[in-house]
Amino acid sequence: MRKFMFPGDRQMAEPAASAHNHAELSRDRVAESAPVIVPGPDAVEKSRAYFQQGIQREAQGEFKGALADYDHALSLDPTFAAAYVKRAALRYELRDLPGAVGDISKALHLNPQDIDARCLRGVMRTAVGDTLGAIEDFSEVIRQVPDNPAAYCFRADARLTDGDESGALADLNTALSIDPGFADAYAHRYQVRRKQRDFDGAITDQTTLLKMNPQDAGAFYHRGLARLEKGDIDTAIIDFNSALRKDGDLLLAYRDRGSARARQGDLEGAINDWTRYLSRVDRLRAQLNEAQVIEFDRTHTDVMLARVRSWVENTRKRLS
Repeated sequence: MRKFMFPGDRQMAEPAASAHNHAELSRDRVAESAPVIVPGPDAVEKSRAYFQQGIQREAQGEFKGALADYDHALSLDPTFAAAYVKRAALRYELRDLPGAVGDISKALHLNPQDIDARCLRGVMRTAVGDTLGAIEDFSEVIRQVPDNPAAYCFRADARLTDGDESGALADLNTALSIDPGFADAYAHRYQVRRKQRDFDGAITDQTTLLKMNPQDAGAFYHRGLARLEKGDIDTAIIDFNSALRKDGDLLLAYRDRGSARARQGDLEGAINDWTRYLSRVDRLRAQLNEAQVIEFDRTHTDVMLARVRSWVENTRKRLS
């Protein structure tokens, strides 16, 4: 069964900040009507060579070089759909979202039956806030592949971004009725349930993931977060401890365990956790490649770091 494995964490990201940003998508619409120039045999051969070189460079983390290779491949053969898909995926990783949507739309113009490309465009449209376009793409995928749980998860993500919590929950329940072992659906449903303040349901979903994989540090962290939001401070700390034993670089577990300890009155413990969080952010960021840094900074924003620093400062004042 096709699973549509795309970049991103299994635990669903927060909804996009914008709504239906059609201005950013003009390249998407233009792409679908652009004329196609058929290349000669020599151009096709050179295009494939650049394409393979781009794949190798991308695997080595040379993203600018890979983009240049994909550019060369497409300048030689504008009908090379696979190159548009690869360039789209790389642009998405580098957060050039309008460029990514434009490329994947060109790929679909050349090959409208490419289900993976259509699903990928839905993911990209969700990211730029074009939730209506994303839902349209995922609905077409579901029409063609009705028994694939991943498409329902992706459509649920778009619906949640659009504010349709009940529609998102219905899609995720459908995904799990198709495949009760599909871990992504539990992770996505957890996010919807948290948003609805159904903390018991959210905790149950992460507990199910832990039964499937007892070594899943992220599931311990997310269950601890739901328990913290519910007000079960002691069990939240137990989960954060378990998460950090399994993955000492799970930075948000330090931040949120600090918050739980502060609510318990353990101010020294809170300061210690928040200080660990801040120091490890700098250390880990220095070890990442360009695409990883972009994703890392989306989670550990300057605003968040400033907030944690203020927590440390204010808590130290309370202790003095």
